[in-house]
Formats: sequence, structure tokens, C-alpha cells
Amino acid sequence: MKEIIKRFIKNFIALFETEKDYTPSPLVSYKAVILLILTFLSSIVFLFYGYIDFQEGDKITGYLEIFLAIICFLNPFLLIMVRNINFITSLNLSLIGAIFISAAFEELPEDISSLIWINVYPVASFILKGKRGIVWSFGFLFLFSVVIVLKDIFNKGVDYSYLSDAYFSYLLILLIIYFYEEIYDRSKKSWKKLATTDKLTDCINRYAFEDTLNREVERARKYSYSLSMILFDLDNFKEINDNHGHLKGDEVLKMTADIVRTHLRKTDFLCRWGGEEFLILATYTDKRQAFRLAERIRKAIESTDFGLPFRVTASFGVTDLEEDDDIDSLLARADKALYEAKNTGKNKVIVK
Repeated sequence: MKEIIKRFIKNFIALFETEKDYTPSPLVSYKAVILLILTFLSSIVFLFYGYIDFQEGDKITGYLEIFLAIICFLNPFLLIMVRNINFITSLNLSLIGAIFISAAFEELPEDISSLIWINVYPVASFILKGKRGIVWSFGFLFLFSVVIVLKDIFNKGVDYSYLSDAYFSYLLILLIIYFYEEIYDRSKKSWKKLATTDKLTDCINRYAFEDTLNREVERARKYSYSLSMILFDLDNFKEINDNHGHLKGDEVLKMTADIVRTHLRKTDFLCRWGGEEFLILATYTDKRQAFRLAERIRKAIESTDFGLPFRVTASFGVTDLEEDDDIDSLLARADKALYEAKNTGKNKVIVK
């Protein structure tokens, strides 16, 4: 049983580790586990209120609450089966909205306590949908208003002036949450760039690139396309630092990264692997094409004026993904090719 629970939690957490949104796994794990706990607590809460509504004769609301309690309880299992977070969150928000609207329709204006609960909706929508929660929140408010108007049509003379305070509090909460989400989103983007980008060259750093490399290798195998690696190193870089200063060395590194980027496509990745060493991952590219790319970059670096009394050159090791490769063997072969280029004259491209 312990192993089954561990496997279940692991599979659930994996759903939140999206490829497009790089987040260190500990933070992802905490978020997933918190949502896992909340979904079970929500099922208990909705089951409790469903029972109360049944006792009070509000059967429609009671049925909806019990149904949502079941859905909340099954959410983690449904997520693992369906593997579509967007669908599950949409289903939950739709059911929550239906409960609040049906409660308002049955209870207003005699019991205005249901107006307090509608303020839960914008909070839930932003938790589940992020900034897109504002669309769900306004959509809910519109449908809620339509239902109130319809009830007023069938119950002439009912005074709904008390709704103004409920609407004001709803919009105020929505505004506060939206601005919080906006600030959080901007902070997250800044944090993400700091965590994944080399500050000097603006390339992907080694930590983030390892995840990218694993992902792209898996994709290349899955969809059967070529994937090439170009590992290159600036020749005699120590001489630049020793004789012209580290600031000049930093300038050369930044200029080199800018030169390389002009030759890459949007689907390629450039990483500062360490020191004066860079790594390019070229998708949909075999080693012959990668050789031509490396040659163009080599010539571009050689012909660039870096403001030094000598030419800056680079040595390149090129390889592509083979059938029996893993990450280590691919890197080792690129490194071996680079080592050969450095030891046989430098300023050249070697393919392995």
C-alpha cells in the first residue's frame, strides 16, 4: 500500500512538471501536494454542505454539491487518467459556479448567505486558471446576474437592491487577486530568467540546459528526427584574461554568444557550458548539417574584430544522436571531438 501511494503521488506531481514552464522540482512538488490535500478537503466540505441542503429541502443544490464532492475526491485519479489539467480545472469551476448560482436562485432574497459564498469563485478561478481566471470570474458574474434577472421576472416586485454590496465585494476581490496574479507572474518570469539564464552571455545556463537536453533527446527518439550537438571552446582564452583583463574576456564571451545566435534557428538551443565553453543543440539536424553550421560560426568568430591585437578563434566538436546513445555518451563523443580539434591545431571543426 505504501508503494502504491508513493507511485500515485509521483504520477500526480509529474503532471505539473510542464515542459514549457521550467520550475525547479521541489517547488512543483509542494504545489502538487498542496492541491492534492485541498482537493480531498474540498470533497469533505461539499459533502457536508450537500447533506445540510438535503435536510433543508434544497435538493438541486444538494445533488450538485454531492456530485462535486465526488468529483473533488476523484480529481487526482481523473488527472492521472485523462492527463489534461485544463479539462479537469474547467470541469471543477463549472460545477462550483453551478452550485453557487443554483443556491442563489433557490435562497434569494429570503436567505442572503449565498451571496457570501460567491466571493469564493474568483479565488478558485485564479488558483485553478491563473490569470485566465479573470475570464471565468466575469463569465460567472454574468450568468449569476442573468439568473437573478430571470428570477425577478417570475417574482415581480422583489427588491434586489442588496445585490450592490455583493457585486462590489466580488469585483473588489477580483481586482485584488488579478493584480496579485499580475505581480506574481512578473516576479516568476524574472525569477525564471535568473534561474535558467547565464547572466553574462544571456545563454541558457548549464543547470537549465540539462533538462532541455533530456527533453529534446526524448522527443528526437519519439518522433524519429535528427538531433545534433556542437561543443565549442574559444582558443587561448586564458591569454585574453591574463594579458587584457577579465573585463575584456567577458566582452569577448558576450560578443561570441551574440555571433552564434545570429546563425541559430528558434528551435536550436545555445548554452554556456562553462568558462569559455559553449554548447549548441540543433534540432532536426544531422551531423553533416551540424558541421556546416559549425563552420559558419567558426568563420564568423574568426573574422570578427574583438578589439584585440590577434584573431579570436574557436575549436568545435560535432556529433549527432545515435540509436544506442544516452545523454552521457552523446556528450562524451562531442567532448572527444572537441579535444581532438584542440590538439590538432585548433580553429577547426571535428565530427565524430
